[in-house]
This record gives sequence, C-alpha cells and structure tokens, in this order.
Amino acid sequence: MANKLGIDLGGTKIEAILLDESLQVLKRNRIPTKREEGYDAILNRIVDLAKETISNQNFEGPIGICTPGAIDYNTGILGTGCGAGIVINKQIHRGPNHIAGEWGHHVLYQGGRDCYCGNKGCTEAYISGTALESEWKSLSGKFDRVTDIIDNNLYKDHPEWKTNFIHNFGLALANVLDILDPDAVVIGGGLSKLDLFYNEGKEAVYQSTFSDKMVTPILKNQLGDSAGVFGAAMLGESVHSDRFLYCKLGTVLFNYNYISDLALENSWK
Repeated sequence: MANKLGIDLGGTKIEAILLDESLQVLKRNRIPTKREEGYDAILNRIVDLAKETISNQNFEGPIGICTPGAIDYNTGILGTGCGAGIVINKQIHRGPNHIAGEWGHHVLYQGGRDCYCGNKGCTEAYISGTALESEWKSLSGKFDRVTDIIDNNLYKDHPEWKTNFIHNFGLALANVLDILDPDAVVIGGGLSKLDLFYNEGKEAVYQSTFSDKMVTPILKNQLGDSAGVFGAAMLGESVHSDRFLYCKLGTVLFNYNYISDLALENSWK
C-alpha cells in the first residue's frame, strides 16, 4: 500500500493531508480558499497545495478530493450546502438517483427563501453556513463567520438570529428522524464544532419529532472539520480507473497524473 493524499475544498479553507499505509499523518497543510478570487484561482491553489504537501515525500497517487455538492454523473458537480450520508449495515445508501441524504433540499417553509436549486424554502436556504452568514449580515450590517458569531457571543446583539438558527435546525433534522428513525446522527462539517448542536440544538430536534421520547443520539464527529480530508485520502484504497475515478457523497477522486498544473480543470470536462 502506498501513501495517500487527500484534499478538502471548503468555502473558507482548503486542507491537504498525506497519510501513510497505517493511516498515520505524514504531512498536513491548510490554506484559505479565497473564493472571491474565482474558479481558476482556486484550482491553482489546489494544485499548489497538492504539490507542496507531497514534496519530498513518497507518493505516486491517486489523489482524493472532497468538494461540496451533489454529483451529477453526466456533468459533474451541481452545488453546495447541507448534505448527509446515509449508512445502512455499514454500507452507503445512495439511491437510484444518487440523491439520498440531500436533506438540505427538503422544503422547510413553503414559498420561503429562494434556493439555488430553483425551489423556495429549502433547509439549505436557512441553516447552511452561507445562509446563516447572509442572515447575520442583514441584521448586523457586518459579515462574520458562523463560528465567530457563536463563539464570540456576537449573536447577543441580535438574539433572534440564534433563536431562528436553533429552531430551523431542530425542525429540519426532526423531519429526517421522523422518516428514517436512525440509530444515531453524527454531525460533520465546519460547523460541527459548535456545542449548541449537542445541547440546545438536540433539544430542538427532540421537541419537533413525532416521538415523545427520543433515544437517537446526536453526536459530534471525532475528526472535526477535517473529516472530509481524511475521507478523501482513504478513497484511494478502493475503487479507481484511469481518469475520473470515483464519486460518492460529494467526494471526487482524481488520478495523480491529472493534477499537474491546471490539468485538474480539464478533468471536469
């Protein structure tokens, strides 16, 4: 088994990790995404980060890239936002349309906020990081990250922001629990470090479900906001082909030969 490289592309940061055969970390780097600089600039930053991470290391590929969005198996990435993975008997359930787990696009409020998917009132438009930051800016006139709003108690200037956040999170996840009744819910992603999900948020979920005695635990994942980069690196153990290697739940695996310079962009075409 060879060393494995994973890259996680997020809205605020790009992270790369190189794992050895026993999945121990050999090298790890993070850089800001700088999404305001545009598509080509982000591709260049991914390429540069990948090259820097494998420099002076034993690496032959492939590279796993975790990127936000649903997968259209004909055209590629569709979008970003609130997504989930459904695991049944240790197997990922994708569904015949490959949209299983897209809880961000069930309608929370009929005729509500516009969503990029074309519908109105989607969960995505209320509790995604982007939506929460946009709502905060409309209240405060300032742009702040969700984690900063919570951790620095900025929300106290506009308590309705946090109240809405917890209420909408509880309502949205309760809908999922009512349908699937899972054994556990594990919260992942960049916001998963927020403690409110596991106290106030959990109570909001339980209060909105059909059952009057919920036992499903809502858990914090063990890898924090680095779960994606570890998963991307580990994808290389399983399935691949010569070019577009594998897609699952928003994670794309590319062959190392296609990462040089701007060849990553061509891999999408």
